[in-house]
Amino acid sequence: MKNRNILFTISFLFLAFNSFSQVNGYFLNNPKWQVKGRYYDGTGWSGNSDEFNYTVVGDTVINFLTYKKIKKNGVFTNIGIAGETLSSSSYVEIGYSALLRSVGKKMYYFGGGVDSTSDVLMYDYNLNVGDTVPQSINSVYNGSPILTVTAIDSFYTSAGYRMRFHLGAGHYLYEGVGTIGGLLENIFGTPSVESTSTLLCFSLNDSSYVPSMGLSCNVLTGIVEQSFDESVLVYPNPFSDRTTIELVGKCEKGTIIITDVVGRAIEMVPFVGNKLEFDRGDLKAGIYFIQIISNNSILACEKIIIQ
Repeated sequence: MKNRNILFTISFLFLAFNSFSQVNGYFLNNPKWQVKGRYYDGTGWSGNSDEFNYTVVGDTVINFLTYKKIKKNGVFTNIGIAGETLSSSSYVEIGYSALLRSVGKKMYYFGGGVDSTSDVLMYDYNLNVGDTVPQSINSVYNGSPILTVTAIDSFYTSAGYRMRFHLGAGHYLYEGVGTIGGLLENIFGTPSVESTSTLLCFSLNDSSYVPSMGLSCNVLTGIVEQSFDESVLVYPNPFSDRTTIELVGKCEKGTIIITDVVGRAIEMVPFVGNKLEFDRGDLKAGIYFIQIISNNSILACEKIIIQ
């Protein structure tokens, strides 16, 4: 009995060591994604644009599995009817967009900010010509066409050649990168006329390889520091229709960036002084984050809940 317990302990420690020491191969060499999202509101060209970087900012261990933290920062722009820029402001995501891990040629998503106890398949790169792309967090069909691999070739990176899967209708799946729509975005790239998403660039160690070779994929956000010099009060919070956002201190001229739980910037509001009455407008019930930005610094951050 004693020997059996020793054997069990050794086996457990061996499995735990392997889990803690696993390498997320697709997340080595400082990968960076540059993505642009465009959201139309139905009036001419008006809406907003969100151009941003995804970067790897560290590890975390959940259920003996090591995940990479994916963080986002970018520039959020309001666009007028004729396509003109009305206002633009930089932001840095609070927390992270997602937790990812890779095993073999599969990538899994735990869901940063999403209530979940286990991960789900995000990408499967074990595909051959004629295979159907499996349903996953990035390819839930729901009436969209089922994608099939029509051809396979490769693309070069400093970490070696990787597979590129042709999916028809101009869609591509890049091994370890994502799709033409981005890393976390829907595999179809342009799920609707009102919302489009495009992978502009993927780089390793500041040299890009997708969709073409070149220099870095950096988005120039203009954010030079995160000072968090001030605190912010939100009351009531949670709220249903409107709330008050009050900065402890005073902002001569700034902007409030509102992001959802996966880091997507969805609204930008001018902020002057130290108090703002915020109306939820068309925002759905859920959890959001606000950042108050002024003079290229983030003054304060806070979570808000809309009921």
